[in-house]
Amino acid sequence: MVVTNYGRRMIVISDKYGQLGNRLFVFAHFIGWGIEHSSVIANPAFDEYAQYFEGTADDPWCRYPPRPSPSRHIARARHRNYNAVRLASQIGSRLRLRTPLIGCENIGGDELCQLGDKEHAPALLGRKLTLVRGWQYRDEASLQKHAAAIRAYFTPRAPHLRTIEAVVAAARATCDVLVGVHIRRGDYINFMDGRYYYEQSVYRELMDKVRRRRLKGREIGFLVCSDEPVDAAFYRGLNVHRGPDHPIEDMYAFTRCDNLIGPPSTYTMWASYYGNVPLLQITSATDDPVLTGFPAG
Repeated sequence: MVVTNYGRRMIVISDKYGQLGNRLFVFAHFIGWGIEHSSVIANPAFDEYAQYFEGTADDPWCRYPPRPSPSRHIARARHRNYNAVRLASQIGSRLRLRTPLIGCENIGGDELCQLGDKEHAPALLGRKLTLVRGWQYRDEASLQKHAAAIRAYFTPRAPHLRTIEAVVAAARATCDVLVGVHIRRGDYINFMDGRYYYEQSVYRELMDKVRRRRLKGREIGFLVCSDEPVDAAFYRGLNVHRGPDHPIEDMYAFTRCDNLIGPPSTYTMWASYYGNVPLLQITSATDDPVLTGFPAG
């Protein structure tokens, strides 16, 4: 396994946790931290999503700063690199590998690691290469400070942007205010014992409340994205538009909305962060929506 670190220290994210939203946030927190500490971040564990983003599509190691490769077999190389670092990190963790040059850091599923805390500095800053496992690595200050660079890195590739722009433009042509609605069911029937698994009627009622309260002579449109088919007839009477029905395009269409509504999920949290869009998280089927950030009426 050969990883080029440009003469600087490198952090390698070496395992996968959750889906798209979780992966983006782990990566982004490390990128913010890496910019702050002049460290290269590599994330071959981002392999199945890398093809969709400008910063990662042409780099077999998914590095920040990016280092594109001319190879025609980028996807195959990324998958091979991920398998190599995952195995290396598993072995290194079992051996408790920590040397001045290379080491492994591993946090459990519920454990939170604040990257900016001084207690973690020796492990991450004191060696050339560190393989990390776990998903709750966080550095909120750096995430916000370096938001412009992070957003540029995670810009969707041009074909996806064109689809996003077309869908959002069509929706905005019919309304004054566009509200993104994330109807997440699917895996949420089991997540936290179904706590955030809501019937379609819950979303319908929330959308009705938003329309009644926020109209003030302006048309409210809803961009609805879901992980399962949506019955358009169920939302008759509302100005509803479907998302592109692609995980990246749906997420980034949300970044172009004026407000977002959805159950607690890193999917909509990323859209809110990336697009600086106010997000209302539905934590109960009886939640009463109070939205913020609408254009002045």
